Amino acid sequence: MRLCARCGATLSDDAAFCGTCGQQAGSPEIVAEQPASQPPAAAARDFPAGSSPTLCTDGKYRWVYELGMFKNPSILFIIWKVFSAVSAGIWLFVMALEASDGDLDMRNGIILTGTFLLFLAGMLVLSTVAYLVYALIMGGRYCVLFEMDEKGVVHRQLERQAKKAEVMAAINVLVGMATANATQVGVGLLSARSELVSTFANVRSIQALRRRNTIKVNEPFAKNQIYCEDADFDFVLGYIASRCPHAKIER
Repeated sequence: MRLCARCGATLSDDAAFCGTCGQQAGSPEIVAEQPASQPPAAAARDFPAGSSPTLCTDGKYRWVYELGMFKNPSILFIIWKVFSAVSAGIWLFVMALEASDGDLDMRNGIILTGTFLLFLAGMLVLSTVAYLVYALIMGGRYCVLFEMDEKGVVHRQLERQAKKAEVMAAINVLVGMATANATQVGVGLLSARSELVSTFANVRSIQALRRRNTIKVNEPFAKNQIYCEDADFDFVLGYIASRCPHAKIER
């Protein structure tokens, strides 16, 4: 059996068009093969790195993806975005305070802006160093088990890495607090998260980054990244997109 990657409907082997959305079934970008059904996995070790999504008897697709942390710095980009947003928020808050006191003029505005740009640059440099150290300790690999069904998708770091990440996160937070280093505390808190859950009904945007083997699934207050191999990209993207009724899709 095949699935229509646009709407997720089941297609017969000889179908020329999708009976639900009318898309032509002959295009490889429209139709993806449905993975074979297998028994549910007892543990992530049952799925080797680079495995294709496997439909288990509990109705969930499972697969393991191994992200090269040096070749694909998607996690580092997330850290940069978080710190950039925090810095921008602090800058806006300080500028608003100066304006309310009547002390904000062009000269003070330029000085404040320059100060916060230097602050941001320092945070980005320190967070990059922390990321590189983290990547080295992890052997340059970030291993994730994905579970996907009709309701949503779970991004779960493999247990052997999650335990190591938790220890590193605790050390980073404690050292950051002891040295009043907000960047180190932030990196520690970010690296402590070993599981991300996206509920399809709440997803507002989906961004497909084929070259990075990454599908970004964004809710109003939560962001997730789904990784899969080239051969499975259209299937996973189509499955997610067809079950997110409120999502804007960027390909």
